[in-house]
Amino acid sequence: VREYLIPLLENQIDTLVLGCTHYPLLKELLRQVAGERVQLIDSAAETARAVGKGLKENHLETTADAAVIRQFYVSDAPEKFEKTGRRFLGGSIPGVKRVDIGSWL
Repeated sequence: VREYLIPLLENQIDTLVLGCTHYPLLKELLRQVAGERVQLIDSAAETARAVGKGLKENHLETTADAAVIRQFYVSDAPEKFEKTGRRFLGGSIPGVKRVDIGSWL
């Protein structure tokens, strides 16, 4: 973390956007290295807030007791996500699907 952040900190950054899905897992370590003067923007949390707002505005929210169906889509190798996900989520992650984000551009 220091190796990547020191050059940014030397340039007096005031904001760091955590733009990859695994960066929030390092948030506390990033905070320790960057210090309190650098604002951390957690893109995952911001995305979740925006999606929640959109669901509410379009009356698409569900109830707390609704059945949960989890689907995972990744732009990298599904087996890598499954392996890492098992460690962080504490269980198997079946049916991970790879998507080609290049086709969306």
